[in-house]
Amino acid sequence: MSSLPTLEKALHFGRMTRLDSTRVRAALAMADRTNVIDVRRVTTMVLDRVSQYYDVVGYCAPRASFSKSESELPRAISADSESIASDGGRPMHARPGLDTDLTEENVERLWKYAGMISLNLAFNMAEWEIARCAPESGTIVSMASKFAYRICQSPEWTGSPWAKIRRRIGSPAVRRILKSARAAVPDRWLVIHPQTGHPILMEEQEYRDAEPSLRARARQFDTELRVSPPVSVVDQAIFEVAEAA
Repeated sequence: MSSLPTLEKALHFGRMTRLDSTRVRAALAMADRTNVIDVRRVTTMVLDRVSQYYDVVGYCAPRASFSKSESELPRAISADSESIASDGGRPMHARPGLDTDLTEENVERLWKYAGMISLNLAFNMAEWEIARCAPESGTIVSMASKFAYRICQSPEWTGSPWAKIRRRIGSPAVRRILKSARAAVPDRWLVIHPQTGHPILMEEQEYRDAEPSLRARARQFDTELRVSPPVSVVDQAIFEVAEAA
């Protein structure tokens, strides 16, 4: 039986820290889901936290025998589970996953016992953890978490067809996907679709081609088109300094 790192062990050995509630609350103060700059910033925060999880724990791939095409089961595997491969690889068989309902008790158990988590669960955990620091910002955190997960699923931004590879890949590939998603967020046009209210990323030419119809749709729904251009190198440096403050 092999034993993998857990988030709680990483806390104990200084490889990871709990979120600072005061700093998170300050960063999310007045954040608005209709403000594209806020959406970009909170999405980056979520991606950063999920990336920190996978610096410690492994990726739990879905099992074909467990999962329907869109599900990610099991969502978490114990660090000491017999279903962990001897090389610390993907879950094999025999033991069901941990309880992943996001109650405070279960989240603490996941930090303590989980050695591998699915990507979907990682985003759910990050959303729960960040929103717990600033409950009044739960709406934008939830939007940002779902947006970040969609980016990771899109080969357009990560180069990886998630639906096809998610059962076969390991932790290094997931870390690469997260890195690509993190790079895409400041580097593309960010638009809040006037009809759905969902944020989307667009390449420069894609946005230029779509802009007239997006503005027409915004007028149809009696709203302004909420859009933000790619973050410049200078703006990104300022943004990162502000994040670290």
